[in-house]
Amino acid sequence: MLKAANPASDSPSMATPGRLDALFDLSRKLASCLDLDDVLREVGLCASALTGAHAVTLERYDRQARALFAFGSGAPAEDADADAARRVLKTHDPEVVEADGGSALVTALVSRDEAVGVMRIRYHERHEFARHEIEFFQSLADVVASAIANALLYARLSRDITERERAEKELRAAEWRYRKLVEDMPVGTYVNSLEGQMTYISPHIEPVLGYSPDQWVSDGGALFGRILHPDDRERVEGRSAACQEEGSTFEEEYRLLAHDGRTVWVLDRTVQVCSPDGAPLFRQGFLLDITERKRAEERLAHLAYHDPLTGLPNRAMFNEHLELVLARARRTGSGAAVLFIDLDDFKLVNDSFGHSAGDELLRQVAERLGSVTRAGDLVARQGGDEFLILIGDFDGHRAEPEWMRTACDQIARKVQSALHAPFLVAGTELHTSASIGISVFPVDATDAEGMLKNGDIAMYKVKESGRDGYQLYASDGHDRVAQLSMAGRLRGAVARGEMVLHYQPLIELETGGVVGVEALVRWNDPARGMVPPKEFIPLAERTGVIGPLSDWVIEEACRQGAEWRSQGLDLYVSVNMPPALWQPTAMRHVLKTIEHFGLHAGRLMIEITESAIGEDGGRIQPILNELHERGLRLAIDDFGTGHSSLSRLSQMMVTTLKIDRSFVHDLPTDRSAVVLVSAIIQLAHNLGLQPLAEGIETEEQRAFLLDEGCVFGQGFLFSPAVPAPEVAPLVRSRAQRAA
Repeated sequence: MLKAANPASDSPSMATPGRLDALFDLSRKLASCLDLDDVLREVGLCASALTGAHAVTLERYDRQARALFAFGSGAPAEDADADAARRVLKTHDPEVVEADGGSALVTALVSRDEAVGVMRIRYHERHEFARHEIEFFQSLADVVASAIANALLYARLSRDITERERAEKELRAAEWRYRKLVEDMPVGTYVNSLEGQMTYISPHIEPVLGYSPDQWVSDGGALFGRILHPDDRERVEGRSAACQEEGSTFEEEYRLLAHDGRTVWVLDRTVQVCSPDGAPLFRQGFLLDITERKRAEERLAHLAYHDPLTGLPNRAMFNEHLELVLARARRTGSGAAVLFIDLDDFKLVNDSFGHSAGDELLRQVAERLGSVTRAGDLVARQGGDEFLILIGDFDGHRAEPEWMRTACDQIARKVQSALHAPFLVAGTELHTSASIGISVFPVDATDAEGMLKNGDIAMYKVKESGRDGYQLYASDGHDRVAQLSMAGRLRGAVARGEMVLHYQPLIELETGGVVGVEALVRWNDPARGMVPPKEFIPLAERTGVIGPLSDWVIEEACRQGAEWRSQGLDLYVSVNMPPALWQPTAMRHVLKTIEHFGLHAGRLMIEITESAIGEDGGRIQPILNELHERGLRLAIDDFGTGHSSLSRLSQMMVTTLKIDRSFVHDLPTDRSAVVLVSAIIQLAHNLGLQPLAEGIETEEQRAFLLDEGCVFGQGFLFSPAVPAPEVAPLVRSRAQRAA
């Protein structure tokens, strides 16, 4: 199947700084390769590693034969996708070919607006080519095409020069033949006297720079000095004079100003020609237009430090600027600040309108952030729906904390105001808001890492407080008056019916069916609205409210489980029990509650964190044994974040090992995460346990986990936690899709 390359939505960038550096290095290496075999060897050594593909092939286009041939061997190219190759050669637009279960990107090798061949990037399996991949591969094709074209030109020139050296004794007789050959070559070839006066230059220089050969020669070459770029003049003239005096080879890359005002990059290589007895005769060389290669290198440098979707500086560039700003602030005694911005509910835009709409919204947000910040501020995209603003010009106020905080307040309010205005995306009016965390130097942190970390912490405080706001970092993390007030309200929250359970589906990864749900408690506080558990659970543990709250959670989960059973739903409910409640009396209450609602013990799964197991000193083991004997499912939650021993784990009567979301988040691109998760899955199987991965958000993560043998999972890829009435329709819908 053939189709035009249609970039996918923004996704984890393939154009990482390390891979871009490698492509930049390849460009540099190819610039020094004047032999075609050297060019092909360098490309062959680096291409597969740069692209991550199973095969990368280069094919030369023969205009007379109107056919493609493999570079090097000269064998005819495969014609399975010949139609795509012909279109690519004609339009210079890449195309995706899907056949035999695999995918390939066919892109033209274009030099000086003329296709010299094609590059095919092949994957044995189906592969979705995203926008940033296509841009990256086209940059690779530009670099390779420029190097191949230059090598072919240099080969022709070298053959001519070799012939000229062999025929020096017959120089007069062969001059007309050499001149005709040189004038037919698409490169500016010239001859200078030993005094540096230009005596000849080929006609091909005129299309490149707009000056005729007569204009070059009439004043002995003074034109060169007039059009040499001012920034390169001292270096080039100094090096040229030294080489002329020594009789050595001159080779430099520099800029010339064309007649129409364009800046043209050239490679200039000059050698001294001698008579058979070694007497210097003249100097000859060539000017090769390398503007395309220089532009490709500029694009690579831009990709390394800019976000391809929004055009903003990326995290790498932001970090470098932040380090420089902080170093300057330390020297001058001034201040700086970082605003950490996260769009609220951005996932809803992607889910409701598609990734293209999400990408367009991110681009418009980037534009608005740039419009409300000052000229000296730096706006960057952190990744996903997160942006950063660096404020580094507090010089006049010598790091006065109150003044800096006031200035940050003003900027944060401008950002909020700009984002509150509606966005028009694909003809639809969208509304969004942002949670903004602010970290100030040197009040909140004294280094770049601390600035970013504290800005992130402050931003999450805004998220927990209801979103759509901003907050400066507070070192203790708590407003003590607000905490005391919340503790008072929390004591009666269960009795007042303010607690609710939401349920996140537990999915069988192979079929997509729902096998259970995890019960997650929420507090509908009349004073603040829905309060996340990360904020009130620690408070409940400190104030002793955790006991009654956990009893209510168990009772409500069992009641709801019995109701689903009466509706014909075969689900188990998973509940996380705090470490403080792993006591015999609390566990007996669990067993009585199951019996009261007539549930089979296997319909309830109790979770305990790995860190709690490591700290219990053996107290929990007998309780686990009793619950296991009664038929309850038991799970170790957040596995990989604690420090339980393998020998201890092998003795525990648990059924499920839950892989912490922090490891799943970086799959499958992060090598460390891949190794750790694979080891945890293998460990679970070896111990006879069922692995369950938390926080699955992408199809790539699901596919990797399934291939590694992970049986179950949960995460936003399947569903967020939903109220109880939404569970039954969701379960039936997924069952129909799995059937």
